Amino acid sequence: MRANSLFVALLLVAGATAVRAESAPDACNRVGCDLYRMLANESERDVAVSPVSLCTQLAMLRLGASRLTADELDRLLDPSGDEVDMVNAISELAESLSTTDPAEQWQSINRMWIDAMIRPPRGEFEAALNDQFGAEIVRVRFARRRDIRRVANQWAIRVSGGRVDDLVPPGWLEPDTCLILTNIMLLDAKWERPFNAAMTTTTPFHLNRTKTRAVQMMQQKSQFAYTEIEGAQVVEIPYEGDSLTMVLVVPKEIDGLASIEDGLSTKAVATWIAELSRTVADDDDNVRGGFGGRPGSRPLVTLKLPRFSVHSDSDLTGPLRAAGLKSLFSLEDADLTGISSSQPLYLQGILQSVLVDVDENGTRAGVATRGKGGFGGGERVEVKADRPFLFFVRHVDSNAIVLIGRWTGLAERRRT
Repeated sequence: MRANSLFVALLLVAGATAVRAESAPDACNRVGCDLYRMLANESERDVAVSPVSLCTQLAMLRLGASRLTADELDRLLDPSGDEVDMVNAISELAESLSTTDPAEQWQSINRMWIDAMIRPPRGEFEAALNDQFGAEIVRVRFARRRDIRRVANQWAIRVSGGRVDDLVPPGWLEPDTCLILTNIMLLDAKWERPFNAAMTTTTPFHLNRTKTRAVQMMQQKSQFAYTEIEGAQVVEIPYEGDSLTMVLVVPKEIDGLASIEDGLSTKAVATWIAELSRTVADDDDNVRGGFGGRPGSRPLVTLKLPRFSVHSDSDLTGPLRAAGLKSLFSLEDADLTGISSSQPLYLQGILQSVLVDVDENGTRAGVATRGKGGFGGGERVEVKADRPFLFFVRHVDSNAIVLIGRWTGLAERRRT
């Protein structure tokens, strides 16, 4: 497929030319945007990925990787080759996202499940996993696959408050599976200015140029950061607490989302954020910048946004192979001897589940990523999201993309 070819070509070029050393947010954003673009091209339905969650798990795997497998992980996470300690940088990024602000509750929970029949993980790996990612290692009997699935899913339900209820899906464990590495990220964020539920109305949503469905459309007027790019409007909605925002990218054409996704990259996202930042208030609460390149105050935006939910289950194994992680998934070539030297381990797959609920009050999200191993101002504008749109949640201080996805309207809203 075209997206696959583009993705591989971008990585090959990056490996063959001088590349600037990236920060951890840049690395996570790049990996996340590239994988999202591949997944979006394979389906017409809702798609969502958490770059931070995925890179957290890849960084945990890097702690136990050696030789070729370590080299491939290093090239994916840091194509500059400048020997940046990206594992530690990603660990610090994940920690910086944690907050005690009751308005923005963000949690990252890591756990490794390993077969009790093989030797315990190497001490240095276990210590690093715990010190850098707070991951607990649990030894269980993988011969009882049904019991493993039940215990792991019960744990996920408990720590996620029920948002992640199928951490280990039916049929996912194979006869030689002996290790599961899991990362669950949870977000509860309230809007800085909640939508008034009394203003929510039933409104047609365009699934495509010929079909519509009724949705519950929220609305409010406020001075949001706003800009326009080719083919789309971009508006940023702040969450209470100032550390997270949601950015909406709404196509001007009903069927315009595909062209926006084709051009999705870290450079594009950085450009959008830079344009939005032109309309952010300074320390004196005077507003600088404007949109369309014109100076002035932030425009008064009439924002119309559906209540929406996304439940996206993505098998990231194929995209990560295409990204260059070939030995990691090979029984013959994988080198995870940093985890255990008593049994040859390889990665059988990586799945990520993302659940997002957006309503008048804010956003609730749950992300589960798991890998299994085996033997071997004066302006007034309207933004009406009544067609498929792109959204992402960003961490303001680091510009890390916590979550990126699209809502197509094809799936019914989940009840929470």
